[in-house]
Amino acid sequence: MIKVENSIVINRPVEEVFAYIATDFFETAPAWFPGLSEVEADGPVSVGATAVGHGKPYAWKLQILEYEINRKFAWTAIAKVIQNTNSLTFESVTEGTKVTCASTGQPIGLWQLAEALMTGSVERGNVCAVNNLKDRLERKKALPAE
Repeated sequence: MIKVENSIVINRPVEEVFAYIATDFFETAPAWFPGLSEVEADGPVSVGATAVGHGKPYAWKLQILEYEINRKFAWTAIAKVIQNTNSLTFESVTEGTKVTCASTGQPIGLWQLAEALMTGSVERGNVCAVNNLKDRLERKKALPAE
């Protein structure tokens, strides 16, 4: 079983961070989630909502598991090589918002033999994702609307 957790502080209010990440997840995820280029969803973000995420090297089936405004957002992502559950928790801190990204995953089939390599890949992806979020959201305050 793969288990990784990473945190970062984003110098923006929790309401803004949550809205960008969770409320607009289907639209914004390709901008900050590594390897994801497009998300096709049938409706808005809500518990139980499903979507397909396209990226390299494969597509993901996504389903929203939890949506607690300004507190927690979680989804499952299933690809041909792994099934992941991802959660983001949001905590208001003096410097802005602490975002903690936790992932648990189970490699599928023969990919179980590469679990150690996949753990490193999931961790690098999470670190990249939270850094991308920090860069985008902190830059946003200094630039005109995109």
